[in-house]
Amino acid sequence: MFKEKLVLIKSILLGFAPIWVTIGLICKFGFNLESLTCGAIFAQVFFSWIVAEIMHSQGRTQYAPQLKLEHHHSSALGGPERVSIHVVNIGKYPAYNLSIELSHVKLSGNARLFWTLQNRINLDPNGGRDRLIIISISEYMEYVESEFKIEIRCIDILGGDLRYLFQKPSKYWDWLLISFRDLRRGILLSCYDDLLTAYRSWRKRNTLNTESLSAVLVYCDKDKV
Repeated sequence: MFKEKLVLIKSILLGFAPIWVTIGLICKFGFNLESLTCGAIFAQVFFSWIVAEIMHSQGRTQYAPQLKLEHHHSSALGGPERVSIHVVNIGKYPAYNLSIELSHVKLSGNARLFWTLQNRINLDPNGGRDRLIIISISEYMEYVESEFKIEIRCIDILGGDLRYLFQKPSKYWDWLLISFRDLRRGILLSCYDDLLTAYRSWRKRNTLNTESLSAVLVYCDKDKV
């Protein structure tokens, strides 16, 4: 959490640099034409830099694999129940050297991480899949109430390093793609990616807080029928 806050602060400072520079010039030299002109010149150079980064990265993302996460619930006779998390490549291009990192795990009740992917894998396009983690549970609601963040990194067909960040909030059973990033992107575009990721995470967390309770109640009612 502390690391995420530092990244967010850095992104705000760098992403809105023209504003801070203009304010600094006004504080130093007063509110005059020279200060505003220098601020405008800096902003022009700043936005030219952004355009150059966009042009450099344009067209690469079309070759990126499209990943999503699915969960599968199973139970053996006389054995513990388990939830398997699978990654699926639904895109047209393969994903190479795929690895995962559990950046946040908050398990509910008796839920335990039973198995996690150890080796790097490749995923074929158009439905290629593999198992990432297995969670041992005593009842399905323990999985629903648990929280996860999974970071997936892979290589595309152009040799680019890609990062996908998935989140499963508490009281919600589906996985949400919070962020996708081509790590070859420039400094400024990376800052805006961080800001967009933080906003999406905040927005979805607040949206799910209002929807998840009713969804869980509906699920429980169906389970009783």
